[in-house]
Amino acid sequence: PCDDEFAIMNGSTVLIPENAGIVVETAAKDFREYLDISMRVPVMIRKDAVPEACAVRVYYAKDKKIDLEDVNAYMGYRIEIGDGIDIYGYDERGIAQAFYRLEEWMSLRKAPYIPKGIFKNKAMFSPRMVHSGYRLDEYPDEHLASIAHAGMDAILVFVKDVDMTPYGFLDFNELIR
Repeated sequence: PCDDEFAIMNGSTVLIPENAGIVVETAAKDFREYLDISMRVPVMIRKDAVPEACAVRVYYAKDKKIDLEDVNAYMGYRIEIGDGIDIYGYDERGIAQAFYRLEEWMSLRKAPYIPKGIFKNKAMFSPRMVHSGYRLDEYPDEHLASIAHAGMDAILVFVKDVDMTPYGFLDFNELIR
C-alpha cells in the first residue's frame, strides 16, 4: 500500500452493530466473501469485538449521535479511513452501499488497499427501480446482489395474481426474502 492507503490484512475483524438487521448482516457477509475470493484476504465478522482491535467498524449514525450533514438521508453514509475504516450509515441500506463502495475501490486498485480520507454519499433519488436484466420476472440471488451493488432499491415484477406473473408461478415472499 501507498502511504495514503489503508490495507485490510489477513485475519482482520469487521465489527458490525449488535442490533444489525438482515441488510447489514448480508452486506457484511458479501464484503467478507469479496475479500476472501477477490483479494485472498480472509476476515472475521463480529458483533462483540473491541472496536480498537477491528480493521472495519460499522455504526448506525443515530446510535453514535453522528451528524451525517448533507448525507443524513435514506441510503446515506460516511466512511472515515485512517488507521482503520469507520462506516457510519443513516440506515441499513446506507451501510450496505458503503460496503459496496469499499469493494469498488479495491477492485479498481486490484488490492485490498483503500485511500485514506472521508467519503460521503447518499441516494440521489428513490425509488431506483429496475426490471430483471436476467430474464423477465426472474431474479436469481446473484442478479439481486448485482442490482443492490448498483444502488437500485426496487425491482419491478409483472403481476397477474397472487404469486402469479404472466409467465407462471413466482413466490413473491421468497423473492422479497
